[in-house]
Amino acid sequence: MGKKYTYQADHRYPGSILEALKYAVKYSQYQCDFLEVEIKKYNRKTVRILDFGAGIGTYADMIKDLGYTVDCVEPDPDMTKLLKKNHKVYKDINQVQEKYDVIYSLNVLEHIEDDTKALADLKNCLSAKGEIVLFVPAFNITYNKLDAKSGHYRRYRKKDLRKLAENTKLNLVKVKYSEPIGFILGLIYRIIGGSDELNPKSVAIYDKYLFPISVFFEPPTKELFGKNILGIFTK
Repeated sequence: MGKKYTYQADHRYPGSILEALKYAVKYSQYQCDFLEVEIKKYNRKTVRILDFGAGIGTYADMIKDLGYTVDCVEPDPDMTKLLKKNHKVYKDINQVQEKYDVIYSLNVLEHIEDDTKALADLKNCLSAKGEIVLFVPAFNITYNKLDAKSGHYRRYRKKDLRKLAENTKLNLVKVKYSEPIGFILGLIYRIIGGSDELNPKSVAIYDKYLFPISVFFEPPTKELFGKNILGIFTK
């Protein structure tokens, strides 16, 4: 019997953190942009897209605004109500019977104790030539009070994504770190014992001024370190 792996409602981000993250506009657009790059590899009229751990629908709505249909997996009943206004919603990945070309999960896998089992279940929903796009926090050295409050089991490094690929018999075709400045600030935050709350004003300032600089420095640092890590898996 495997460990509990279903993305649980009690492991969503607390309301105060979700409210603060609304000010991370450039950060959200950044993720939407790299998703769009992957989605565009498929036929626009027939591509099937699944958002695993869709939350309040931030990214599903952004992709929908680009003209695509996005189905979602989200167990939280309150969030499900919001999602159902614009998307087809599954409460559990095991309810999904269809095959999808792009399955994405953004800052979700760290909430799941048995992440190998979760990724294996996503693989079962993947079309023959489809891909799974994972975006998760990086480096346990920066794990802090905010991670703990958010229900994060871990942060990831390249070797962790490679192990996930090996254990699920998937191919890790792309992996890179993102946000080098975010990593440095996260390390400082850990060292000084920062709060378990996000300050909306601080989020807005970082998003507007520092995040673009952080993205600018990604090319020379993407193989070395970053606040997050992006992994793309195929069968």
